Amino acid sequence: MQAAIRAGVAQRIAQGAGLAWNVAQGLLADAATNPRLRWDIAKWTLEVTGHVAPKPKDDAPKEEKPLETMTISELEAFIRRGEEAARMARQPILDNEPIAPSVAPSNTQAIDIEGEGVP
Repeated sequence: MQAAIRAGVAQRIAQGAGLAWNVAQGLLADAATNPRLRWDIAKWTLEVTGHVAPKPKDDAPKEEKPLETMTISELEAFIRRGEEAARMARQPILDNEPIAPSVAPSNTQAIDIEGEGVP
């Protein structure tokens, strides 16, 4: 008896989920739907289907022990690492060099995003 009840409940849940999915997709496709609601539905759809941005990795270096417990040589090494990081942060990211010809765009053909043909 309980197995039959569980099967019936599972079937109704599956049917309800399908109906909810269809409603959400219908609202998402309808241009008359409030843009904020469409955005929320789009985000929800991506989340429940597993298309989410990866969580950022915590690449911050972990100090083995607190500064007050470090020896003089450990503190000196810690300071050297900090000075090196500061020196690297001051270096310019770009050197104002021209783009290499192999990656520079060679043509300036217009892109027809409307699909109507460009003269």
